[in-house]
Amino acid sequence: MCLQRFPIHADRMKRLPAIAALLLAASPTGAFADWVPAESLPASRQKEWTKAAPLPFTPTPEGFKAFVNRRDFGFKVLKAERCEFMEGRALIKHISESPCIGKPAYDIWSADKNVYECFRTFYETRDPLGVQLICMGIVWYFTEGTTPEQLNPTEGLHKTTKKNDCRWP
Repeated sequence: MCLQRFPIHADRMKRLPAIAALLLAASPTGAFADWVPAESLPASRQKEWTKAAPLPFTPTPEGFKAFVNRRDFGFKVLKAERCEFMEGRALIKHISESPCIGKPAYDIWSADKNVYECFRTFYETRDPLGVQLICMGIVWYFTEGTTPEQLNPTEGLHKTTKKNDCRWP
């Protein structure tokens, strides 16, 4: 009933979805762009990036346990379970110039990564007073390549104790 009394407004109301679609089509495409693997970029857009170094052990629970126990990380792995190897490719997302903000076009990079994570790891450690503890937690090792924003490759071992789950042997 309202639309019949005001035919001019009714026409405008019908055109709103079409106007919204046109505005979305005219907006910067970078806002809706997908991540693209860095190795498939044209040579003119490739910047400095490297692949992640391979893991320094065979990605098995036994290989992981032997690697950790050969080095001095401050703990000794007793048993590693529910382990998983994850590989992440270097990705890039190009963000186009935004006329409303005035920010020039730029790229967002994610580095190439290799991660080996054991979600249930029993390990032996010592508290600050030197008391021996057996703990359970998540332990992971990663290697990461470089990007234009992160110029140094990184790697390292990390652990997180689940819910402060440590006991005396």
